[in-house]
Amino acid sequence: MASNLEIYKTKEKHWGTNQNVALRKEEAYLIGKYLTNKDAKVLEAGCGGGRITLKLKDFGIDEQEIDAFDYNDQFIKNAREFNNNINFFVADASDLSDLPSRKYDYLIYLAQILCFLPKEKLGQALSEAHRVGKEGSTVLFSFLRYEGRWYNALLGAILRPLRFIYGEKKSLQELPWLKHSGKINWKFYTKDQATVYWFKEKEIMHLLSEYGFKIDEIIYNNGNKKTGTVMFVSCEIG
Repeated sequence: MASNLEIYKTKEKHWGTNQNVALRKEEAYLIGKYLTNKDAKVLEAGCGGGRITLKLKDFGIDEQEIDAFDYNDQFIKNAREFNNNINFFVADASDLSDLPSRKYDYLIYLAQILCFLPKEKLGQALSEAHRVGKEGSTVLFSFLRYEGRWYNALLGAILRPLRFIYGEKKSLQELPWLKHSGKINWKFYTKDQATVYWFKEKEIMHLLSEYGFKIDEIIYNNGNKKTGTVMFVSCEIG
């Protein structure tokens, strides 16, 4: 069965060398607005090659106070070679047992990292994020938003009978990659495809509340709630 990690290690290598790719305007807005304590301890989850992490110094964050992880060891190797002042390390967002509780003032879970986890690990990942953040700390999330991509329902209608035939028990919100490295994935409808989880908006708000996050602000890519495919959420840990 294909996995997202396999995709990262083969067809998506550019994510490990994305250091010079600019922040999305929504990311820059949230980081600039909420990461106001320049001496705070920061953790970024799913950092890839350091696209976001390496730009935190532009917002006045001390590099020595930044930790960042990814579960692809090659991404971390690339990030370390680019900047060895930041503590880059390999970890899975659903298991941060090597990190102490209540360590971080700010947590960055952007780049839709939670959407690429197996659905069964989502609760563990949210629980771990809550555990390692200090009480009152800020967490920045982004999620792929099911309602924002008009053909998600159509794609689900195509996949439903095929998955029944294949014996695959997957949510219709677990959708296959339609492109790999800019190329169309013509095998998207076949068995054992790697999938990405597209969250419904009410589901996001329910899950964050369930795991102890208080929502402060919600914005959408391109400022459009109707067609926004990415939902950005700033939260406080209670």
